[in-house]
Amino acid sequence: MKSGDLIPLLLALVGCTTARPLAPMAEQVDISALLANPVAYQDKLVHITGAVVARFEAEFICPSAGQIDSDRSKECLWLAPGIGEGFAPEELPRFHKKIVVLIGRFNKDFLGHMGAYGGTIVPIHVQIIGSHSKGDIPPAPPEPSSNNSFKPNPLRRFVQ
Repeated sequence: MKSGDLIPLLLALVGCTTARPLAPMAEQVDISALLANPVAYQDKLVHITGAVVARFEAEFICPSAGQIDSDRSKECLWLAPGIGEGFAPEELPRFHKKIVVLIGRFNKDFLGHMGAYGGTIVPIHVQIIGSHSKGDIPPAPPEPSSNNSFKPNPLRRFVQ
């Protein structure tokens, strides 16, 4: 068999394989219901909908965009890419400020960065269904003006 004959054979074999869809294996659940009974969903594939933030040291999904800038992070799930399965960390930023449908594996014991979240989800499949405007880092305050009339006196004077 020539190497040129091998390519059509490989393509035919690849075309014959069928992957099982993830959605039927994943249980659809609200994030709040998942966190209300975390033991029932431990290490299971779940199908959730929420608002994502994916920036430095803040990669999480909340039930709604309104919860993102609140102090209710325990109602959200930390996104843990690249832990055994799912997306690699560098893939998450494309979901920043998006509303998504996500299928992933839930972990009740891993509470994310600094223990701030209600649990962790390893995203395996993500579909963007909208966007939101929350989750950006506030801008730094402006630098003091160099045209400031306040000139502090030195604390010590040099004596010669």
